[in-house]
Amino acid sequence: MGQVKDKAVGLMSVSTEIDYKLLAQCFELETYDNLFKPEFMDAIRNKREDLASEKKWGEIDLKRD
Repeated sequence: MGQVKDKAVGLMSVSTEIDYKLLAQCFELETYDNLFKPEFMDAIRNKREDLASEKKWGEIDLKRD
């Protein structure tokens, strides 16, 4: 517990049971790769780019028709 002038000002709880989904919903964790391993986040970013590219090309194809 953190203390300043005999008053509690902070508390830390440590556990191996972490609800990562809840943390991601409550905090902006993109800077920290959403607390995932870098390789996993790279795969997610690549998949997002692929999906965005597919969507863009799909819209272009619709305009041609």
